[in-house]
Amino acid sequence: MKSIQKFYKQQIELVNDGKLAQAKQNLNQGKKLVDNFKVTDNILISQIDLEVNSSRNKVANTQVIQRCLLTILGFVLIIGNIIFIKYISNFMYEEVKKKNEVNKELNKLLISHEEFIANISHELKTPLNVIFSAIQLFQMYCDNGSLDERRETIIKYLDSMKLNSYRLSKLINNIVDSSKIQAGFFQLNLSNKNIVEVVEEIVMSVTNITDIKGIHIIFDTDTEEKIVACDPEMIQRILLNLISNAIKFSNEGDEIFVEFKDKDKYFQISVKDNGIGIEKENLNMIFDRFKQVDKSLSRNSEGTGIGLSLVKSIVELHGGIIYAESEFGKGSKFIVELPAGKAIKENMLYSSNGKSDNENIRVELSDVYL
Repeated sequence: MKSIQKFYKQQIELVNDGKLAQAKQNLNQGKKLVDNFKVTDNILISQIDLEVNSSRNKVANTQVIQRCLLTILGFVLIIGNIIFIKYISNFMYEEVKKKNEVNKELNKLLISHEEFIANISHELKTPLNVIFSAIQLFQMYCDNGSLDERRETIIKYLDSMKLNSYRLSKLINNIVDSSKIQAGFFQLNLSNKNIVEVVEEIVMSVTNITDIKGIHIIFDTDTEEKIVACDPEMIQRILLNLISNAIKFSNEGDEIFVEFKDKDKYFQISVKDNGIGIEKENLNMIFDRFKQVDKSLSRNSEGTGIGLSLVKSIVELHGGIIYAESEFGKGSKFIVELPAGKAIKENMLYSSNGKSDNENIRVELSDVYL
């Protein structure tokens, strides 16, 4: 372009100088320059067109890629939203499910508490009614002056009052001790004792009662001595409760087997009867504090169901376990397993042999009708 401008400038100067002939001669050269310019211009235009087309293609490709990326991003966002919504839905469902389960458990617990209170009320009212009725009868005898004439009847009612007082004492003791254990205030008075002797004395102490009921109680052991750390009074309570249950659900002529087994690092005490037994579906609830297999208020045997729960708690305080085996209609077997360790420091204040005195037996077996 500059060479053409320069050429035409030279031609103008030649014309101005009057050199027309030379200016005509140079016309062919100018034509060549113009032709070359056209060719160059066409080439440049072609290159520009190519570059423009290339840019258009790149832009088009970029737009396609952008659309694809936007589509993929949209798809990812949709999937992400679906997953998030599903997660939130599942989370909310699980939370609602947990809350429903908790509510169900709370309802069951409330129902169990109500049943427990109903049972407790029944167990409290029954002996209180007997005692109150006896008091009213004594008052009537006093009023009509027939106390001396009714001496035998009065003695009979006094015995009944005493028995029902024992029942109230046992019930209150169980409730108080169970509450102490739940609150963490209950402590064992451990001392090193011959557990075989302790168990045997407890069993022998109830033979008078089992004989009256026409039930045979048998004690068997595979060793004569096993010195372990235990609370003799609580061991007595455990065994008397289990024996009491065995007596309640046994008939005249049945047998109760109390067996001791030395397992080296632990020992096993079992109480087996051949009474009515426990149905399989009820085995898991018999140690529940607020459960009772027989929920009727007119059941044959007294008891709130708190006894076995307390026994389990006392066993666990000793570091042991308790479980039951039973076949309905063929009897039950309660097995207690306790560790065979020794106490480094004994509680000398309660280091007696833990012999079963008559009063304790009467209290613990007060719910067995004699």
